[in-house]
Amino acid sequence: LHGTHVAGIIAANGRIQGVAPEATIIAYRALGPGGSGTTEQVIAAIEQAIKDKVDVLNLSLGNNVNGPDLPISMALNKAVE
Repeated sequence: LHGTHVAGIIAANGRIQGVAPEATIIAYRALGPGGSGTTEQVIAAIEQAIKDKVDVLNLSLGNNVNGPDLPISMALNKAVE
C-alpha cells in the first residue's frame, strides 16, 4: 500500500495532480507478502529497472544497517552510473 500511495503522490493526473503527472509508473515486485523479502530479490528488481532504462527509482525500504559496501547500496550505485 505504501508504494501505491507514493506512486499517487508522484504521478496522479486527475483533478488533483501529483508532482509529475506525465510520469509513467513501472512497478517491480521486490518484496513478498507482508513486506518481507531477501537482498537478492531487491537487487533483482533494481537490475531489471536498470535493464528497462528507468530514470528514477523509489525504494521505500526499512533497514537498520546501511553502508556503501552492502549489496543493495552497491546495486543502487550501479543504477546511478
